[in-house]
Amino acid sequence: GTAGHRVRPPFPPRRPPDLDAIIITAGAMLDWIGETFNLPDFPANLDPFLDNIPDSAGVFVLPALQGLGSPYALPDRYAEIAGLTRSTSSRHIVYAALEGIAFRTRDILEHLATHSNLPAPEVVRVDGGLTRSAAFVQILANTIQKPVSVCRHPEAAALGAARLARQALGSASLEPLTGSNTQLIEPGKEMERSEEHTSELQSRRNLVCRLLLE
Repeated sequence: GTAGHRVRPPFPPRRPPDLDAIIITAGAMLDWIGETFNLPDFPANLDPFLDNIPDSAGVFVLPALQGLGSPYALPDRYAEIAGLTRSTSSRHIVYAALEGIAFRTRDILEHLATHSNLPAPEVVRVDGGLTRSAAFVQILANTIQKPVSVCRHPEAAALGAARLARQALGSASLEPLTGSNTQLIEPGKEMERSEEHTSELQSRRNLVCRLLLE
């Protein structure tokens, strides 16, 4: 994903900063799971597939099918699935994959906050195919402990780039789109600063560190 900011006319004399970070194969991890477990209509049916699945039952997924992206930048460190038991189902693995993507997002946000002079965002704005899943967006909000603003247009980044290109050609303005185009998802109250949530975060970080040092 890309961390950026709104562009409002008139433009500043210097190009505004843009910080880029990428997880690498986040959505592809779900594609791989769907193909490997022969899940029909997957991942398009994520939410009904995860119905009545409250957690990952201890399963851990590190999404890195083509290397581990930001902030580690390790092209030779690949995906991991851990914590499998006899009672693990494909649904638990899918849930763990969503958690893995969310925790990788948290890694990036914390890295940007530590290594840039930009203030941490109060709200994280997202778009893309995965944002069609209410389950994933809630997992993301719970994990990063920030409200998540979901654009109702799933390809808002591409739409924004097209609008900027048209504006540069003088054929369109950058006035905000009319109507309600976003939905705000708050972190679950039971997750906020809970000892269990903090412990899970630390456990995941410890496991990632161990995998990176192997």
